[in-house]
Amino acid sequence: EIGSALVRMRSRKAPVLTQISVDDVKRWYRGAHPLREEDEPDATCVHNWKLVVEIVQECFRSGTAPTAFLFGILVLIPKDDKGGVCGIGLLEAIHKLNSAIINLRMSDAIEFCPSVHGF
Repeated sequence: EIGSALVRMRSRKAPVLTQISVDDVKRWYRGAHPLREEDEPDATCVHNWKLVVEIVQECFRSGTAPTAFLFGILVLIPKDDKGGVCGIGLLEAIHKLNSAIINLRMSDAIEFCPSVHGF
């Protein structure tokens, strides 16, 4: 479940407080699960992937999240010449992973009607 949620996440996003990006988590997953059977898993990737899995499992088990998930970085991007801005919130990669898992679970449990819920 964690791997399938990770595959759906967008790469090339900026890391936040922990400096862990989605690309890092994907690299750890790939390094811990080589595509070819003859390839050996990378020990560092296996270790880091196990830590990610432990954090995700603990979040769902306890119903709480690490303090780092409570903070984000707000980036203000100029919108037009009149001084308007568009705010973008940068969140932790593992927090996004938890959200992606919740999204997958909800999508499996709820049947959305295309005419009411967008395209």
